[in-house]
Amino acid sequence: MDFLSTFYLWLLPLSSLPLIIHLFFNRKYRTIEYSSIEFLKILKVDSMKRIKIVEILLLILRTLIILFIILMLSRPVVHGSFSKSISSSNPVFCLIAIDDSFSMTRSNNTVKILDFYKQDVSKIISTLPVNSKIEIISLSDTMKIYQGLSQSFSISSLNGQMKQSASSLSLLNHYMDTKKDEFNKELHLLSDLDASLFLTQKKQITNEWNVFIHDIDEVETNISILNAKILNEIPTINEELEIEVTVQNTSLNDIKNSLLILNINNVNVGQLQFDLMPKETQEFTFKTVLSSSGEYSCVFEVIHDKYFGDNSYYFPININSDFKIGVLGNVSEQYYFLENALKALKTKNPNLSYAFENELKNNQNTLVNNDINFIYGFNYIDENNLAPAIIDNFNLGGHNYIFPASDSYKANKFSDFWDYLSINLGEAKLTNYNNTTSYELSEKNIYNKNIKDILSIKDTDETIMQMHKYFIFNDSKNPMIAVNGKSIWEKFNNGQGQINLLGFNLDLEWTDFPVQASYISFIDRIINSSLNHKPMNLYVGDLIVRDNNYKEIKDPSGKVFKYINSKEDYRILQSGLHNIIKKESATNFYANIPLSELKRKKIDEKDLVKYIQRYILIPQNADLGKITNEARIGVELWKIFLYLAIMLLIIEMVISNQFFRRI
Repeated sequence: MDFLSTFYLWLLPLSSLPLIIHLFFNRKYRTIEYSSIEFLKILKVDSMKRIKIVEILLLILRTLIILFIILMLSRPVVHGSFSKSISSSNPVFCLIAIDDSFSMTRSNNTVKILDFYKQDVSKIISTLPVNSKIEIISLSDTMKIYQGLSQSFSISSLNGQMKQSASSLSLLNHYMDTKKDEFNKELHLLSDLDASLFLTQKKQITNEWNVFIHDIDEVETNISILNAKILNEIPTINEELEIEVTVQNTSLNDIKNSLLILNINNVNVGQLQFDLMPKETQEFTFKTVLSSSGEYSCVFEVIHDKYFGDNSYYFPININSDFKIGVLGNVSEQYYFLENALKALKTKNPNLSYAFENELKNNQNTLVNNDINFIYGFNYIDENNLAPAIIDNFNLGGHNYIFPASDSYKANKFSDFWDYLSINLGEAKLTNYNNTTSYELSEKNIYNKNIKDILSIKDTDETIMQMHKYFIFNDSKNPMIAVNGKSIWEKFNNGQGQINLLGFNLDLEWTDFPVQASYISFIDRIINSSLNHKPMNLYVGDLIVRDNNYKEIKDPSGKVFKYINSKEDYRILQSGLHNIIKKESATNFYANIPLSELKRKKIDEKDLVKYIQRYILIPQNADLGKITNEARIGVELWKIFLYLAIMLLIIEMVISNQFFRRI
């Protein structure tokens, strides 16, 4: 126990006044005998005992009354959770971190998240001692919203805008490390404590900081759009298109008659009403027909609930009028089986077109614009000066499959193209079984799920194909297919673009796969995966890493980020359609809120200690001033001593009145 007003402790000797007074009036007097008082002597023994007991009791009561009054004036306190020095006037360093994640989006205006917190921030600052230093930051990027002294703060100072992005405590940890020289450090975290906030936090907030967590209540009703996907393998013109959307009730109440709308190029093409139980997830299918080729900008919308940020999901639909495939190689016999497969597939899909070496070498623009290129020969690209065209195709989202054309290749011929991919093909080694038993390739050799899908492989030990010979890429770090842990299929990505480098050819000299019934289906799935490849899977909070070809990026609000004027990469701050302007072209990407933010799950209070060593959790409607004051300096006991003094005074008055009345 400590005292906030120690001056009054000097008055403690006054508590002895009742004893002094008692001793003074209880001094001995001279005794005079009277003959007529003999009968009183009979009562002397019993009466005096009773009188002395009452006097002692009154003496104790009066002493305690004075003692409790002095203690009340001295303001005794019991140490609080965070109290280090007992003084209500000691200034603190107060860091207020505001959760600006999408789980906190409670308005239909992307700038109003700070307004939601203004009153809470004002209450926190009103509890601070004079001359306390204040810093207010956003949790997603530790951007300073306010900095100053407590007495200088006014609610009008909070006029900044918050970005509404994916938040994490990791950035906050780094920022707090820069404040090691501050004393009496307090962190006030304003958050709904969604579990996603703690996903990337590796460092615990230590007891150097006094942490107050201001818990924001969950909203009563909310629907999140989790995902949307096209069910058609290849979307085509004037054919029914099926789009599946997944929605979830992330709140604790039933949702009735909610409206879900699909807009394509700002036109409402479908809507439905639905009901969802708490935490229930449902999938709905929309059907429509598109009459022309090109890229369609699509968005699913929920109308309306308490959270605005997760009411939309953006995605594209690409309708190709012509699927362009290029086949290049010096020897036509090497792609005999591929040519026959393409002829068979064209009967199923008239929009599929393909061209061969002679047409493509003389018209590299066609090569650049192909959806898929099949290239036979590791040396072929450099020998025919096709590196610029293939690289442009790669950067524009084209898919390229490169096969060996013979048992040997000229390692010294590799130049532009392979340097661009940082591949050293000079270390590739041929394994040739000749007349011995071939290698049986099975599911265990497939390291990539997409390749399993293309090969239509189930979890089985059955042989997929007999491998007669193959090249091994020794320096591989991420093989798609491997033999004895050594890669025979490599893939390189650039946005939507792909380079697939295969260590084997798809003819009978290399494998028996071309004469299997599944060969044509395999080529079909390659085409489908290439044409219906997923768009850039980007989320709010992601960085678009700088590229020399990038000139600027325009966000959904129309704001332009110019790479030439910035040394930083572009961070996605809004969901929706973004446009990348390149030096020679333009492309779009669609950004949505991360699934970790959409699938809301409040962290269990018992798990908080894993991330924050010492904290006080403050419910939204609690008495903030009382809680923070008690944590800083402790619990004041003066009221208890006041109540005790009053109670003892009443008891003393009752006893005195009764005692003296009888006397």
